[in-house]
Amino acid sequence: MKTARLIILHITLFVYFAVNANCQVTDTIANWDGINVPWTAIGVSTQQVENPDPSGINTSANCMKATTSSGQYDLIYNDLSEPVNFNEWPLYRIKVLAPMSGGSIVFKFENSTNTNWTEIEKTPAPGQWDELEFDFTGVMATDYVRMVIFFDFLGTTAGQEWFLDDVIRISEGGAGLTSNLPIVIINTYGVPIPDEPKIDGEMKIIDYGPDSLNNQYDIPNGFDGFIGIEVRGQSAQMFLKKSYAFETRDSVGENLNVSLLGMPAENDWILYGPYSDKSMLRNFMAFYIGSLLDPYCSRIAYCEVIENNNYKGVYILMEKIKKDENRVNIATLKSEDISGDELTGGYILRVDKLDPDFAYGYHGWKSIPNPPYPNALNITYQYYYPKAEDIMPQQKSYITDYILNAENALTGNGFNNPNTGYNHFLNVGSFVDHMVLREISKEVDSYRYSTYFYKEKDSDGGKLFAGPPWDFNLGFANVDYYEPGVETSGWIFTEVEPWDAGRMFWWKRLMQDPYYENLFYTRWHQLRQDELTDENIELAIDSIVNYIGEAQQRNFSRWPILGQYVWPNYSWEGNNYDDEVALFEDWLMDRIYWLDSNIPGTMLSPSALLSGTFPELNISLTDDYFSREILKNKYFDLNISSDEVSLDTVIFEDASHAKLFFMGNPDPNTLLSVTIDKKVINTFSDLSTNEIALTGLESITANKFRIYASGKKIIIENTDQAEDDCQLKIFSITGQKIEGFRLTNKDVQYVETKAKQGVYVCTFQSDRIIYTCKIFISE
Repeated sequence: MKTARLIILHITLFVYFAVNANCQVTDTIANWDGINVPWTAIGVSTQQVENPDPSGINTSANCMKATTSSGQYDLIYNDLSEPVNFNEWPLYRIKVLAPMSGGSIVFKFENSTNTNWTEIEKTPAPGQWDELEFDFTGVMATDYVRMVIFFDFLGTTAGQEWFLDDVIRISEGGAGLTSNLPIVIINTYGVPIPDEPKIDGEMKIIDYGPDSLNNQYDIPNGFDGFIGIEVRGQSAQMFLKKSYAFETRDSVGENLNVSLLGMPAENDWILYGPYSDKSMLRNFMAFYIGSLLDPYCSRIAYCEVIENNNYKGVYILMEKIKKDENRVNIATLKSEDISGDELTGGYILRVDKLDPDFAYGYHGWKSIPNPPYPNALNITYQYYYPKAEDIMPQQKSYITDYILNAENALTGNGFNNPNTGYNHFLNVGSFVDHMVLREISKEVDSYRYSTYFYKEKDSDGGKLFAGPPWDFNLGFANVDYYEPGVETSGWIFTEVEPWDAGRMFWWKRLMQDPYYENLFYTRWHQLRQDELTDENIELAIDSIVNYIGEAQQRNFSRWPILGQYVWPNYSWEGNNYDDEVALFEDWLMDRIYWLDSNIPGTMLSPSALLSGTFPELNISLTDDYFSREILKNKYFDLNISSDEVSLDTVIFEDASHAKLFFMGNPDPNTLLSVTIDKKVINTFSDLSTNEIALTGLESITANKFRIYASGKKIIIENTDQAEDDCQLKIFSITGQKIEGFRLTNKDVQYVETKAKQGVYVCTFQSDRIIYTCKIFISE
C-alpha cells in the first residue's frame, strides 16, 4: 500500500472525531471605524485618515496615521479603566503599515507610576499591512493600568509615516492555539525572516496524533531544536503570507537529520503557505496524486504555524527535492568521480526561471539538438545536484552530452527505435506519470518551469527520469491570465513555441510515437480503475476538507481574503471557503472526464515469453520494453517448487530480450516461470512469464570442468572430454558483453582477454554442455 493511501486513511479518521478547539473571544479596542478609546500622543503626531491600502489583510475604510519626531520615543498610550487581566486576555493584535525604511513596534503595559512594566518588541514587514500578535501569557502583575504603543522604537528620523489599525485583545482562557493539526512554532528572536540567506532560529513541533488535540503550550514532541530559515518562492514572495525553506540544525549550527511529522529523517524542508489558492487543496491534492504514481514525489502534511508569537495560518510541510535515499534515491556523485561508471550518476537537473545572477557555463547550459524540433525553444538546463559550485568540469561535460544525445535521439528519424531512440535514454514510465499529473492539473508553467529530471548511475540503471513533480499552485483553474488554464478541455503538452516561455518539446515528440501514446492511454485507464476512481478522489477531497475544517477558519480570520481578488485568481467574486472547494473539485472532475474521453491510443497487453533449454533461458517482451540495460538478479523472481535451481546472471540483449543463466541440477520435469519486477520494464505492474519444464543441456560438475584466470589469460580445463564447436563469452557483472572466443578441441586451452581489471562472468557453451562462472582479471 502506498504512503499516500495511509495519509488519506489518516485524514479520514478525523471525520469520526468531534474536534472542538477552545472558544476564542475577540474584543476590538480601537479600529478608527466607529470603535476607539482616548489616546495620548507623545513625540508622535496622530490623525485619523483613510486607509492608504485597503486590500489584503486590512480592508477598513479608516485608520490612524502617526508621524514620527526626531526623538527616540514616539508613542501613544491609553489609560485603562481597570488593571489588565492577562489570565483572561493574554493576546493582543494590531495591524501596522510601516514605512519602507522599516523600524520596530513596542507594545507595552505599565503601572501608574511607570515603575513596573512588561513589553514586547516586534518588527513588521515594511511597506505593507502586517498583523502583529503580542502574547503576554504567564505575566503575573495585576497593577498594569496603561497600554502603550511605540512607533519606530529608538529611531530618530522625523517625518516617518506609520499607520495603525484594529487594536484587539483575545481571550483564550490561557489555552493558546488548540488544533487537530500539528502545530509548528518558529522563533527567530524577533528578527524578520529574509529572502536569503537563512537566519538562525528555533522550532518546536507539537503533534500528539490523530486522536488528540494539540496545544501550543503542550510539550513539543515532534521537534524541539535549532533551524536556519529563509523566505522562499518567486511570485509567491509578493504575498503577505510567506512560504519558507528551512534546515534543521544541531546546537553548533551543523545540519541535523530528523524525522518531521512522520516523514523520513532529513535536514532540508519546505513550509508552503497556501494564499492565492484559497481552497488550500491544489498543491496537496497534486502531491497526493503524485504519490500514487511511480517515481518519488515529496511527502506532505498539513500544520498550523506560529512565527515569533504571531499566528500565520495553515501551512503544508513538504520534503524539499534532494538527493537522499528516501527522496531522490540516486548515487552520491563525489568530486573525484570523473571517469568510468562513477561519472555516470547520479545527477539532478532543473528547467526553471533563471535567477538574476544565472551564468551560462557555471549554473547551467543551453542544449541545442540536431536536428532541431520544429518551432521549439532550445532548453536551458540548470545544475541542481551536484550544485553549480560543486560539480566538476568532467561531470558537466558528461551530463551535458547525455542530455544532448537524448534530445538528438528524440528529434532524429529513428526516435521511436526502442534500442537507439529515446527509450535508450529515458525511463519512459516516469515521463508517462509526469505527463498524467501535468495534464490533470493544467498548471500554467508545466513543461517549462519547476520541471526536474534525475539520472541514475549506469550500474544502477543509467536512465533519465522525469520528476520529481513540483509546484501546482497555479493549476486547477487558479489562473486568470492563461485562458486554456481554466478550460477543462484541451492539452498543454502540445503548446510548443519558440519564445522564452515556450514549453519543452519532449512530451509532444513522445506522443508522436504510437507505443508511447498507447502506454499513456494504458496508464491512464489503469489509474482510473484503481487509484484515481471518482470515489477515491472525492473521498480524498472530503477527508482533507474535514481535516482542516476548523484550521481554515482560523487561517482566513488571520488572512481575510475570501471573496477578494488575490493574483492570479479566476472566479473569486463573493466566494466563501465552501465555494472555493466546490470550484476546485468541480473543475478537477470535469477535467478528468475530458481526459477519459480524449486520450488517444489503445490498450497495451504486455506479455513475457520464457523459452530455451536449461540452464540458459530467454525472455522476450511484447507490448513492453526493458527500462534498464543492466539487469540485476533481484528484479527476476523464480516461481519454482525446487530449491535446487538458482539464478546466476541476467544478460540484457536488447530492449525486448534478455538471457537468464541458471545454476543447479533440477529434475527435468520441474516447472519454472519468472516474475519481472516493474522497476525494470516500462509498464507499471510486475510481469510474469509462461511456465516451462527444465529439460535441457547436460549438467557438468566443477571438478571436471574449470575456468579461471591468471592475469589477462583465461584458462579452460575440461578433464571429462573435449568438446566440439565451443564458444566462450565474457560479460561484465552488469550484463554487458565484453568479448567472445571460438575454442579448439583441447582438454586444456587458454585465451588472452583485453578486459580491464575486475570481476567478469564467463559462459562456456558447446552442443552438449553449458557452464557459467565468475572470474577475476588482473592487470
